[in-house]
Amino acid sequence: MPCRFRPLFALVLLAAASTVASGATAGTDSGDPATPGVGARVIASRLYKIPGRLVGLSPDGRSLLGHDDEELCVYDAATLARRVCGGANGARLDLDGVVWSPDSTRVAFTEDGLEFLIESDVWVLDAVTGATSNLTDDGAAGDVFFAVPENGEPGPAAASPVHWDLRPAWSPDGRSLAFARSSRRGEEYAGTEIVRIPAEGGEPTRIVEVSPDVPFVVSQGLAWMPDGASLLYAVGMPDAGHPEGGIWSVPADGGGARQVLGPDDGATGAAGLLQIAATGRHALVSFSGTDLRRFRAVPFALLDLETGHAEPLGRVDPDPARLRFAAPVTFSPDGTELLYGETGADAGPGRVVARTLATGAENALLEGVRPIWIPTNRGLNWATDGTVLVATGYSPGLLLRVAPPPGAAATPAAPASPMAGSGPEGATATINDAVVAVHAAPSADAPVVLDLAQGATVTVLGSATEVDGLNWVPVADPVTGTLGYVRAEFLTPAGTEP
Repeated sequence: MPCRFRPLFALVLLAAASTVASGATAGTDSGDPATPGVGARVIASRLYKIPGRLVGLSPDGRSLLGHDDEELCVYDAATLARRVCGGANGARLDLDGVVWSPDSTRVAFTEDGLEFLIESDVWVLDAVTGATSNLTDDGAAGDVFFAVPENGEPGPAAASPVHWDLRPAWSPDGRSLAFARSSRRGEEYAGTEIVRIPAEGGEPTRIVEVSPDVPFVVSQGLAWMPDGASLLYAVGMPDAGHPEGGIWSVPADGGGARQVLGPDDGATGAAGLLQIAATGRHALVSFSGTDLRRFRAVPFALLDLETGHAEPLGRVDPDPARLRFAAPVTFSPDGTELLYGETGADAGPGRVVARTLATGAENALLEGVRPIWIPTNRGLNWATDGTVLVATGYSPGLLLRVAPPPGAAATPAAPASPMAGSGPEGATATINDAVVAVHAAPSADAPVVLDLAQGATVTVLGSATEVDGLNWVPVADPVTGTLGYVRAEFLTPAGTEP
């Protein structure tokens, strides 16, 4: 692949994260979670750590996704028990483009065709069964970037067409996926287009042609608007400052595309699309190629989708050694708040801050924690059940429980109500049957990780979940440290007569 086509976005952000978050993983594997600051709305905080590399929190807050042993693995957020694993091409996955479905039951991903110079397809992992399916299999695989090797013999791409499918994005109803496709027949590139395909598989259909002859220009973000009527995508042209670079919008039916943010709209570097607020009013964008000490903020901005104005997120201290800025960043599930980690070039602690977008009012949710930017999930995730993930390293971090501000409508929560025998989070309960199995997941078919005898005491980690007519309570055994699920009828809350 010609070097001018290879996007630098992930590499630049990784470099920025390493520069400003050096030492972020130190001290996160042990010790107590950071304490909420004054006026914070955090009502619970606990440490997490999963094997391998964190990818992200599911939209409903019940699952963590990680990359371990060259597979994508789903972990229970309450117990950290591994549920299922699956994937394709192992370590060659594009971890920056892995996305949960809106209902948290599936995960879409591709191979990292640009990093490893291999052909890439759109895959879907079932987060319940672990089954993996290839939606865009074109018969090509592996190293097909070069049609004619140096010895002049025809290469594997000569009999194309070969497609490179990148940046999958779920439609709001979860019924289809949009993605960026670059193609080539023989040595001729066919440019870049955005196409869509049913989530269950089928024939892809074009939404818009982004470039007729330049491949891989949509590799820095693609997402649907919340109403499903249009999409946003980031265009990164080979030439810096190209007038077609920036953030674009296109109707889902393939109508005329329009430029929302151009390459000269108050920032430096190529624009990338990170996230769209549920209100449809704002988006989070990033700028690669930005010098943090010359640009007056971290290369993240809040983009007003109505006006096209991009507001840099960050602050600068007169002393360059005390540069402070906002990273990472995310929206609340309802799109009315912005959550960001405030950190800096020094090695000192940071904090997590919530900003109400309508008023600009801010309050510190968490003090004394150093959140870091992770390209795979931005380092902050805010789920619909009020769970907030704060990454302090590539596998450890904090899971917070966040309450809405006084007088505000509660954040929509995934269906889950306390069941008999569960008790409040952090309470204790006693095993009330002779021998009770602790399962790795809320299912009688899930592996048994521990057997507890009658009278044993466990710590309740959250509300019970109903599966197939049975109520399962997430618990921790204080003796062995084992996490898992126990059927609610086998638990007696502390202080209750059996």
